[in-house]
Amino acid sequence: MRARKLARRHNLARMPKQDAQPEQPTPDVEGSPENPFPVHSGDYFLWEMVRVEDRIRKGDGKLVDHKREIGIWHELAAAHGVDLTRHSLSKLDPIRRLLQDPNLPGYQEKELVAMRDSIREAEALDAKEEAVKKKWLSLIDLTIDLQRKARQSLPLFAIYVLRCQQTGKVLWMQPIHMTFFREWTHPTDLNSEILAPPGVGKTTCLYALELWEIGENPKLRFLKQCCDVGTAEKRVAVIRRHLDEPRYRAIFPDVRVDPTRKDNSGQFTVIGANPTSQDPTMQAAGAGTEFQGAGFDRIHADDLCGQRVRHERSTRERVTSRFKGTTLTRRRFSEGAECRVRYIATPWHVDDTTSRMRRDIDNGHMPGWRVKVFRVEEAEDGTPIPCTNQPGQVVDLKILRATQPDIYACCHRMDPKDQSLRKLRKLIYYDASGGTSPLCPPTRRDFYRKRLEDIHKAEQWQVLDPAGGGKNSTGMVGFAISRKDEQARAAITTARFFQNTPDDVIQHVCDAVQSEGAEHVLIEMQGGMKGQASTWGNYLIARLGEDYRGRIEYSGTRMRDRAGRPVGQNLSKTDRYYSAIPYMVGGAVLFPGKWESCGGSAVQLVCVDDPALRELHDQLLNYPNCSSDDGLDCVSMFINWHCYRLVKSVEALRKEAGPSVSTGPIGVNVLSVIYAAQQAKRKTPPIEYGARWDEAAMFAA
Repeated sequence: MRARKLARRHNLARMPKQDAQPEQPTPDVEGSPENPFPVHSGDYFLWEMVRVEDRIRKGDGKLVDHKREIGIWHELAAAHGVDLTRHSLSKLDPIRRLLQDPNLPGYQEKELVAMRDSIREAEALDAKEEAVKKKWLSLIDLTIDLQRKARQSLPLFAIYVLRCQQTGKVLWMQPIHMTFFREWTHPTDLNSEILAPPGVGKTTCLYALELWEIGENPKLRFLKQCCDVGTAEKRVAVIRRHLDEPRYRAIFPDVRVDPTRKDNSGQFTVIGANPTSQDPTMQAAGAGTEFQGAGFDRIHADDLCGQRVRHERSTRERVTSRFKGTTLTRRRFSEGAECRVRYIATPWHVDDTTSRMRRDIDNGHMPGWRVKVFRVEEAEDGTPIPCTNQPGQVVDLKILRATQPDIYACCHRMDPKDQSLRKLRKLIYYDASGGTSPLCPPTRRDFYRKRLEDIHKAEQWQVLDPAGGGKNSTGMVGFAISRKDEQARAAITTARFFQNTPDDVIQHVCDAVQSEGAEHVLIEMQGGMKGQASTWGNYLIARLGEDYRGRIEYSGTRMRDRAGRPVGQNLSKTDRYYSAIPYMVGGAVLFPGKWESCGGSAVQLVCVDDPALRELHDQLLNYPNCSSDDGLDCVSMFINWHCYRLVKSVEALRKEAGPSVSTGPIGVNVLSVIYAAQQAKRKTPPIEYGARWDEAAMFAA
């Protein structure tokens, strides 16, 4: 190997060196002193191009050098905002120019007037040409009239300049779009929040408003904020492209992007802005972007909360904190320019930024703000009534309501907390008083007394979910599970939530473990919390004694088989919760309750009055539309850890109740096997929990 390398080097050394290629002469791109026009103007560049063409005709120099020089002049003109093709057409005779470029909406009014005068002076040779002449004159008059109206009315400006994003056709203004413009230009309430379904044109209407205000006042500064920076940059790029459109130039001929400013894909600056400021005219930002500048005259938030906020509390808190604590503080209240905030979105969660602002505005906590909600209404027969008149939209809404009712409720009904979408609608309770309550039916007192005794004799567990930081709290839920593996059942006994520092939390955890007499402690150990979980486990052993060394267990986020072994990949919080629902619906895991009168002699068990248990109760029933989910992880972790024992109890309960019992959603663990076997015996396909399959089957047919 070494010999081959040396031989290769020797051969390379003996090879003759190639002669260096002569440098190509750089073409002369300096303007001629004889050029009579202003530097960097359209006529200036045209004069230089004509000079190069004259040299080509005379045969001076090489043709390749002349072509390179022409290309350089084209690039220089484009860098200074000059369209040489369009400027060349402007030098032609108006009629000849119209024949070469018959796009009337792209011409400015003075150009249209010149064309009209030239066509009027032209003599027609026959009747056919006279008819064509009259037609062009009427079209030019119509275009001039449309342009004058577009300069006076924002909706007409949108119709003249913009085109539909889906079809590319002229916009068809509907009542909802007119309401958008009225809300955004309200004379007294300068700030507005609009909640509307996707696809109704709220983003397109916001484009029109931004282009209009830039044309009216180029000194305004805009902030375009979306859920992420990439989306915001794409929408800023749309505005920048429209500024170069001929239809926009026909309405606002003096508005151009400044070529001397070093802007990027996320910002641009127009000519006429404040020359002493380095801030751009429009700037893109994401929900978590840190931005700098002297402030903004217009803050436009477009879909600030993405769909991920439905299941990520930390994301909801971060977006709300950044918008209220950072974005709204960058408003610039300058003389002669009123600052406005326009917020358009779709609610995804009852506690996201959109829903919080809606509640604050309705409660009067945000003066100077208006909120307008557009939702899909439903007729008496259940037929959806969309906000816009588009073909096929009713059928699409029916299919969406049947197949994805949660998306339909959030995006189209504007109701993220629709009670019909709850995956877990009811819990099975046990009498926490042990049958001693006066409301307890006499025939059931012995039953509940014995059940409470069994709970006290069962294995006592404390399940701990360490907080990941921020506003999350550490959840700690107590359980009791039967000591016998045959048909084991469990019950929730206590619940606690700690919002202190980790050092303070572990002190409270030790006290709670001792006071509750817990025999086992289960701690979640996953991701970045592994180190903290291990530290807490070692502290518990040091504080409570070596006997607890074998009683502290650590759980990940994978499911377990019948033998209790982790299988598969790590699952999300949502998947773990959905897999635990069948155990709670089937009665394998009970919740502490109290007796309550429901009218007359009828009584029922409801959640106890303990605040922590009530919070856990709300989390289990309202997920993902609950304000927090710190205790929910403890419940799903405990059920997953003991699923190989609890599943036998679920099997027995189903056999006793018969095949008509609703078992809730299909679990992703061993319950899925049981449910699939039952469905195979019935010779019917599995039914997804909570789906409206009657409508879906109708559309499939």
